[in-house]
Amino acid sequence: HRVDRRQRQMCIRDRNNRKNKKGYAFISQFRNDYLENIELAGPDLYEPEIRILPMILNHSLAKKTPLTILSCSNNLKDYDKEYTFYKDILGSDHGWALERQLNTFSNYFFVKNSDLVISIDSSLGYEGVAMGKRSAIFGSRFEFTTDKDWYCNQGGEELDKKGEFWTDETTKQEFDRVMDFALNSSELVWKNTVTKYKEHIMNCLLYTSDA
Repeated sequence: HRVDRRQRQMCIRDRNNRKNKKGYAFISQFRNDYLENIELAGPDLYEPEIRILPMILNHSLAKKTPLTILSCSNNLKDYDKEYTFYKDILGSDHGWALERQLNTFSNYFFVKNSDLVISIDSSLGYEGVAMGKRSAIFGSRFEFTTDKDWYCNQGGEELDKKGEFWTDETTKQEFDRVMDFALNSSELVWKNTVTKYKEHIMNCLLYTSDA
C-alpha cells in the first residue's frame, strides 16, 4: 500500500516538531526483499518488532518523549512500504515518526543525539553502546527465524542471553527490567557496565549485519 501525500506530510511535520528533542531512537531492520522472500527467513522473522514496538511506544508516550524509528530505506518507494509495515504494528502516527535514511550518516546522527537507542540485533545498536549511548537491546530474532546465519547478527552470540541492558525475551517483565536499567542507572554504573562488556561489544561489530 502506498502512503498518501497527507500521511507523509503529517509524518514530516511530526518529525520537524521533534527536531530539537532527543527521545528514543529505534533502529529499523525492515527489508522489503526479506518480505518478498519470507519463506527463506520464516513467517515470524519480524515477530520481535511486533511484540516489542507497542511496548516501546507505550513507554515513550507515558514518559512524554518522542519515538523516532530510524528507517533503512533511502528511496520513497521502499520508505512507503516500511512506513506501512510500522503503521500496521503501531497504528496511527500518534507518538512516533519514521525518519527516512537520507545518507550513510543520517542514522548515526540520530543515534548520537538520542536519549536512548533501542534495537533488536542491529549492528548500529551495538555501535550505539560502543559510543556510550544509553541503549536497550531486545535480541530475540534467533527465536523466530529459520535462517539464523543470514537473518541474525551472529555477533549477539558473543554475549549471554540476558544482561543489564539486553535480553533475548519479549515479555513485559524483561522489557521493563532492561528499560529501567538503560534509563535509570547512574552515569557511573552505566559507564562501568559498558566498559565491562566492551570487548564483547567490539567482537559483535566484527560480524556483518543487515542494519
